[in-house]
Amino acid sequence: MCGPSGPTARRAPSWTSTSSCTASRTAARRGRPRPGRWPVGHLRIVADETGLPATANILASLPDGVTGDVVLEIPDDADRQELAAPAGVDVTWLARAGHEQTPGRLALAAALDLSARPGRSGPWFGFTVGERALASGVRRHWIAGGQPKDRLMFCGYWRAS
Repeated sequence: MCGPSGPTARRAPSWTSTSSCTASRTAARRGRPRPGRWPVGHLRIVADETGLPATANILASLPDGVTGDVVLEIPDDADRQELAAPAGVDVTWLARAGHEQTPGRLALAAALDLSARPGRSGPWFGFTVGERALASGVRRHWIAGGQPKDRLMFCGYWRAS
């Protein structure tokens, strides 16, 4: 998922079929929404390929009637996937020209345009995940635009070298 030298690839050789994994529930403890319990009817998600599994799970858990804008940056068009989501959620795929380009730049640029889309005013919840500069850049933009911090969740999984 992060290329042959990415953080996941470096750890994977040590994993076995009996390796365990712990999922953090920090966001739930902080009062942020759990999948399926969104506080507002509109959602914005911006992620690179490392955030694709989380994004897919969030979208699959949304009830009908939720609207949203999702921006997913992937290394190549071949990495697109079918995602289950309510009819009112628009998913935009942005493909880089392979693993050589810095992840997150295309998604960050697209995230700056989300607030300008017509018909997308009112309360919303934001989730951004992926490379550190992407997650923190999107969060800063959303906060500068007046979005309350308690309606944002972000995670910079890794740092581009």
